[in-house]
Amino acid sequence: MLSYFIPILISIIKAIALLCWWSDNSLRQKERDDAIARLKVRSKTADELSDADLVWLRKIYKRRFTDRTIYQHEGLYNVRELAPGWRQRWQDTCVGDVRVESVYWPPATYCKDSPRSVVIRGLIYKDALYAVSVDGAFLVSEVRKSEELSKQWVPREFDVVYLEALHIIFPIFSIFTFVSSLENSIPTLLILTILMLSMLGVYSWMVLRLHRLFVLDGRCLLLPANNVFGERKVINGYLVSDPAKKLQPGECYRLHCQRTHRELFFSPERINNKEYVDGAQSLLFGSRQFNCALALFFLIAHIVLLQNLYQSPAYQVHAGLTEYNREIAIDGKNFSTLYDVSPQDFIHVSGTLAIANGADDIVCLRDKSSIDIEDIKDSFQHIIGIDYSAKSDFEGTLSERYPELYEYLVNMKASKKVSCPITIRVTGKNKYDFDTSPAFILEYISKYVVDDPETLGRRIYENFYGPAELVTSSSAKRQEVKKVISPMISRDVIVSGVSHYVYGDVIPGRHSLSGLVLNIEKKPDGSVIVFLNDEFNPTSEEEIESIYYKILINIILVFTYFITFMGFLIGWFRASGESPCMPSSRST
Repeated sequence: MLSYFIPILISIIKAIALLCWWSDNSLRQKERDDAIARLKVRSKTADELSDADLVWLRKIYKRRFTDRTIYQHEGLYNVRELAPGWRQRWQDTCVGDVRVESVYWPPATYCKDSPRSVVIRGLIYKDALYAVSVDGAFLVSEVRKSEELSKQWVPREFDVVYLEALHIIFPIFSIFTFVSSLENSIPTLLILTILMLSMLGVYSWMVLRLHRLFVLDGRCLLLPANNVFGERKVINGYLVSDPAKKLQPGECYRLHCQRTHRELFFSPERINNKEYVDGAQSLLFGSRQFNCALALFFLIAHIVLLQNLYQSPAYQVHAGLTEYNREIAIDGKNFSTLYDVSPQDFIHVSGTLAIANGADDIVCLRDKSSIDIEDIKDSFQHIIGIDYSAKSDFEGTLSERYPELYEYLVNMKASKKVSCPITIRVTGKNKYDFDTSPAFILEYISKYVVDDPETLGRRIYENFYGPAELVTSSSAKRQEVKKVISPMISRDVIVSGVSHYVYGDVIPGRHSLSGLVLNIEKKPDGSVIVFLNDEFNPTSEEEIESIYYKILINIILVFTYFITFMGFLIGWFRASGESPCMPSSRST
């Protein structure tokens, strides 16, 4: 029941979110369009923005303004929340019913209990009014002041937030890297590489932005209350925000500041060559010592993994090393190819007869066409002619009950081992169950020739001579019956059983004997011994192609953790005053 309820609940939530999004993008959009339409009719002025100011306004708001006509609008400041959905903003800042975009709002405007009236002069773009001046404060001229300033590269303790942010994100990449090193999915590795490079690109941009700062030197002054911007702190005529209340009027300061395109005031990052916000207070997950240890752990782990990748067969092949000379598939049709294999050949043997030659690591191979069928047929007559009466009533294993038959079969197999044409000596750890047993033949002889000849004899007599009754109990009677039914015993069964025991099984194609040829020994009698490493598995093409991405990912992570380790280590030394060669705090 729960499995049906959860998808239905998710579908309802999605439907509600979609309805809210549609309501906001239709009804609210209509309200904005109607307000702008009324503004164009009622609030148009005769003033126009100059070309130079228009260029600056485009820089401030990142909009392609074309109409230079200035509109004036007055109303109460208010904020209207937007419905949930995929958007760039979550609320509309309005004056009256008109959406207004501005880089500056008077301080008293934010009071929710007693909203105040605001006078906006600006340009219309789509469904909003973009402020040029607010309550008589001309914004463009204030922003243009930054044109006189140039940014400088400022050394600073940048392990405040962003180095720690790398320690939040990149261990996740490390875990994915350790998992992906076990498989060779190129799309997964490619996506992981792109994500890491993108993250490092964003991080580099943010660090660059944090180091390239405006420099303000001078005395801090406080504007009078009747100024258009109110009581604001200024240094050398530039408006400066001071949320931490560290700037005192009348004191001289050296500020390193930033200002985004949506801000009117300069935001201090460093004051008198010290961080405006203490970096130690901004650390969220442990101390600098903990972050150093974390970076060092991942750095060593990825160096070890990188070393293993460089020593892997996939990289060796990628670097041009040949794993084997040629790959040869050998079956019953081209058995003679085994005589011509060479070291460093990778072979697959199937369709031939194989039998363990006295040990698990020695296998005898024969061509099926080389079996002496006539010799096996002659052995059939010998097997049938053996006297089984002596121990037919003996309780024990089949080899103990029929020792003459067992010894005959073992000697026959041993005589064929001496003349093995191809001997495979396996040097790996794989074990092949190519050894055979005479149990099948012994069980067949025991069942149909010795133990219960009455049943087989009755069936044969009834088929060939009509109904007859055989009553036998002694061993002599069994021997008489055996003489009668011996010609009727299946020659093919015994011949097949003897062949299977003496010459071995046929190697199936799905379980072929495969490996890398290490050495070849040819004997004077024409037989061959092949030393085979059956543990060898050639590197797949996908693994070879993926090794480049694996190495690249680990190089990126090694570089990243080295940077974070050094960054936190330097910050640690600076905080403790133990660094003997830190740059001067007065350097810029």
